[in-house]
Amino acid sequence: MLVVDESATFREVLEKMLETMGLRVETVSTGMECLHRLHNPGSQGAYDLVISDWKMPGMDGIELVKIIKNFSAGVIPRILMITGYGADDLKTASGELMIDGWLEKPVTLASLSAAIEKSLGVEGHKKKLAGSLLQIAIPPAIAGVRVLVVEDNELNRQVAGEILAAAGVLVSYAGNGIEAVAAVKDGHFDAVLMDIQMPLMDGHTAASRIRAWEKKINRQRRVPIIAMTAHAFREEYKMSLQAGMDDHLTKPINAADLLSVLANWTARDTARHAELAQAFGPEPEPEPVINTAEAIARIDGNLELYIKILKIYKNNLPPPQEIIQHFKKGDVHTARRQAHTVKGMSAQIGASGLHGIAAVLEEAIRAGDEANVEKHAVLFVEELEKVFTSIDRFVRTAECVN
Repeated sequence: MLVVDESATFREVLEKMLETMGLRVETVSTGMECLHRLHNPGSQGAYDLVISDWKMPGMDGIELVKIIKNFSAGVIPRILMITGYGADDLKTASGELMIDGWLEKPVTLASLSAAIEKSLGVEGHKKKLAGSLLQIAIPPAIAGVRVLVVEDNELNRQVAGEILAAAGVLVSYAGNGIEAVAAVKDGHFDAVLMDIQMPLMDGHTAASRIRAWEKKINRQRRVPIIAMTAHAFREEYKMSLQAGMDDHLTKPINAADLLSVLANWTARDTARHAELAQAFGPEPEPEPVINTAEAIARIDGNLELYIKILKIYKNNLPPPQEIIQHFKKGDVHTARRQAHTVKGMSAQIGASGLHGIAAVLEEAIRAGDEANVEKHAVLFVEELEKVFTSIDRFVRTAECVN
């Protein structure tokens, strides 16, 4: 695979997703670089598929396709075009070009896998697609398994989460070791996927804390903890086992390996999965409502100060009911000021969801849009409850481990 996109972030996203499927991938930032690679493929041989963004400076995706299709020598690769503007617009702009596939942003692991298979043609490329997500044999026993993914890198969380969700796994997330310990204490997980290198509390420490807690409460069943590391060294594996982990996966995570290891540690509890799902409800929370790692990084990693900020936040945040009362009484200035305060304070602690709701609420108050004010007041109340729950859990665990 050869990925062409001006955005370094998006190139990294696609690269990780493709590697997860077991595919070989290279990336370039411009159409000219792409053409150079196609003319000089190196020892790996010709590329099977070019995945190109449509809107790029200089040479856009359509112009690039025209040049590739007119190659006079060599194998012409299949072409998958990605757009954030709508596939219909892209098809119109491309005219009669024979592009092999279309994909709209935001790209997910499942949509990318399906688009690749369609572009290459499943029947003619079975071997090339052996690692593709849709070709992976999903162990039936892991459907309904509840897994906590502990990873500070948002992209890695997304990739691992999508692999698991596609297999029917119920996924929750934590951004560091402190959040992981708190989540395991409060949740009912069948397994934990634990990154090793994380801020605030690394994976080894978190695993040790979890094992100590299990021993303290005399927990009958030890939750399997699977390490995720960038190294396959024997020493790294040994350290993980000593910290209380049960198995080890090397990054970039391969979908087949992930599902196989997970099935190995959870398949024996298939009946228990159904009981837990019935007892504790359906989908767990998909993402942390507070990005604690990012918020703490903004204050130079000062955990003690962050805990103080969280307590101030909870005790001084203007309640949504008060904001709405001011609005209904015609005191728009006070209502806007309080919504603005919520917006700023929520950004400070890393509560991006509540920050976004407060921003829209502030604008609706300014515009006098009563319907939108009421709508976002409801969302405000719902999100605030989640934020306060997360604050209580984080503070309780952070103070305990310190």
